[in-house]
Amino acid sequence: MAHTYGKTGILKRYFKVYIRNAASYTRPTSAAEWTTLLGTFTQLGVMERKSVKLDVVAGDKIELNDGTTKVLDYKGTFEAKDVNVTPANVDDYNESYDNKDVDVLLYDETNGEARVVLNTTLEVEEHDISGDVCYLNLKTEKVVLSKSVFRDRFTVPTP
Repeated sequence: MAHTYGKTGILKRYFKVYIRNAASYTRPTSAAEWTTLLGTFTQLGVMERKSVKLDVVAGDKIELNDGTTKVLDYKGTFEAKDVNVTPANVDDYNESYDNKDVDVLLYDETNGEARVVLNTTLEVEEHDISGDVCYLNLKTEKVVLSKSVFRDRFTVPTP
């Protein structure tokens, strides 16, 4: 697919966050496959609106003798703040996902887009703040040779 000029991609995206233990993954190509994939994930709690972030940036680089720079790897990062902090939710995060290999699905239902962060170790940080909203910071980082090893991004198939 070629890059297209225009303004159609200038959108605010609001992702719902889903998680599962790391498993095999194939990008869905039909509405039925999408429904099956979504059914393998569990939706996480209420996230702070602008805290859900997925970044893939250049990592190590090498300068070549022709004056150009070659990227050798990429650093992928996912981060989100879950503000639905209850004792049961904290226990569940710690028992089920903290320091374990997971897949994370970000789903923007309004714009019909999804990102899947593949097979990465999740960190769950607890932040209890007197007089403010407590939160769990969910974070993962992974250094990979190509962006597609860290995440897959696609338009959700419709019927």
